[in-house]
Amino acid sequence: MATSKEAKITITANTKLSKDEIEKLKRESEQFAEADKKKKEEAEVKNEADNLVYAADKLVKQDLKDKIKQDQADKINKASQELKDAISSNNIDNIKARIQELKNIIGEVSTEVYRTAGATAPPTEAEAAAATAASNPGSEPPGGGGSSGPATAPPS
Repeated sequence: MATSKEAKITITANTKLSKDEIEKLKRESEQFAEADKKKKEEAEVKNEADNLVYAADKLVKQDLKDKIKQDQADKINKASQELKDAISSNNIDNIKARIQELKNIIGEVSTEVYRTAGATAPPTEAEAAAATAASNPGSEPPGGGGSSGPATAPPS
């Protein structure tokens, strides 16, 4: 059994603010938008710096501990400390410069470690086969290779 009663709900904005007060609040929000944007950038730069300091410390103490020379570790630690000092100074331009400096040093050290590892690592089968073929120009590569068909790349 349905009743014939109806319920209506009307929602209206009742801010008790006049149009002048609303306009004033809008102007203030626009006025402070630039300051808010600057604060956001500062927070992002500081977070990036903190993350980089953590990554650099982890790199030296764990990830590349046995693969880098002491002078390389000292170089990373010094740049990391300079970045920590810059964070404390709250000078965003200085923090950005120290971030870039530490990234460059980490990149140089990582490249050196990669080169050293590549130079001392035993050659892969493909590298060994290529070296053998290069040293014996008249010989065929392992697995035949004559002119029985088009050359195909090995599956990777």
